[in-house]
Amino acid sequence: MKAYCAFLAAILVFFTAGFARADNYGGRWWRIPRLVERLNLTSSQVESLEKSFHRARLNMIKLKSRVEAEQFELESMLEAENFEEAAAMAQYRKLEKARTELGVERFRFLVDVRKILGRKAFQELMQIKRLREQRKVPGKKRPLE
Repeated sequence: MKAYCAFLAAILVFFTAGFARADNYGGRWWRIPRLVERLNLTSSQVESLEKSFHRARLNMIKLKSRVEAEQFELESMLEAENFEEAAAMAQYRKLEKARTELGVERFRFLVDVRKILGRKAFQELMQIKRLREQRKVPGKKRPLE
């Protein structure tokens, strides 16, 4: 179960943090022609990925901002001269709820990608990602292909 959770976390990071960000595609790996060809993506699939990304990215920006605001509130409470434990605990719960909502949005995008690509192309994409991670040299950016 732990291995599954770690794998899922890695996939979420993969889709939200920069599978292709280093390649100046802004996280939009489906804009890389060689990858589109390798996965046999149709123009309809690419368009669906664009729409899903736009929706998810906009939501994640809002949710990340909320996480940061809740974190700031908690830090302020912890640094205050008149510390109130109950209020700090309530604020911590608000922070965790915001983090969870952000994680759910990341996962929702992953689910969208899986639905758009289908099983075979999605598995191929995951294989490409695993191979890329194995070849990664710390501090060095590699092209996606």
